[in-house]
Parts: sequence; C-alpha cells; structure tokens
Amino acid sequence: MLEPGDGKNITGEVFVGYMNQDYNGFTMLPVSTWTAGGALTWAATDNMTVTASGRREALEASFTGGIIPNDGISVVESVAILRADYRVMENVVVGGGISYIQDDYNLIPRTDDAWSPLASVKYFINPTFTVGFDYRRVDFESKGIGLPSYNRNVYLLSANARF
Repeated sequence: MLEPGDGKNITGEVFVGYMNQDYNGFTMLPVSTWTAGGALTWAATDNMTVTASGRREALEASFTGGIIPNDGISVVESVAILRADYRVMENVVVGGGISYIQDDYNLIPRTDDAWSPLASVKYFINPTFTVGFDYRRVDFESKGIGLPSYNRNVYLLSANARF
C-alpha cells in the first residue's frame, strides 16, 4: 500500500493473486484463474480528489433469482472506475465519474458489458452522520447467449454513521 507522508498527495493499493472457487451446482463450473485489483487516489487540490480503481473477481449469476437452488452459472467480472469528488462547501461534496463492467460467463458463450456514468452528492451533517444521493445510468450490452441491450437509471439514497 502506498501511503502519503508530509506534502504527499497520492494514496493507493494494489493486489495480484490467484482465485480458485468451487461450486455445488450442476451448471456452475469451478473458477480457477488470476485475480488483480487496486485503487489510486490523487488529491488534485485541497478540495478535489480523483480516484481510479479496478478489480477482477469470481461471482455467480442466477437464472431464476434464487427460486431454484444452485440454478446459476459462474462468472468472472472485471471492473474499472474513474471518478472525481469536489468539496463545494465545508460539508458538501459532489462527485462524478464513469465505470465499465465486463462479465465473462463460464459454460455458455456470453459476455456482458456495461458503461455507467455516475453523479453524486454527499452532505456531512456532522463528523458522525452523512446523507447522500447517487445517480447512475447503466448502458448494458450482452454478446452471445444473453439479454437484449438496455439502458436504465439507478437512484440511491444513503445515510451513514461512523462511531
């Protein structure tokens, strides 16, 4: 992990490794491949940070939403994110960025891609409590056996407490 000292303005971390995941389901093949991830945050000014991050991990996709046990398929997901956050007032931060997600499915010839621009605002009520609002637009495309392409809007309200 890269840590800043006096006068430094970059923090980051990186990991590289190997993942092996076994499943009990008939359609869920074991995942045995490399994994990696990391994040780099740059304090561009006293009020602005820019963050680039990414990861590669094993996941599962369900065909019936969990109604039938072990109905899914194993997936290797890769994610890349670039975002900037700017403090417009002492207790208000606005942010924006874009993420790219690619899901590679085992057992079937299918790859899903999604681009997702985002915007956010956080209000720090006090040092303990924060409320926020995030908006994301997802542009989804499936190649191979999969779903038709679509767009959707995602809205998220949040409340956080630190103790």
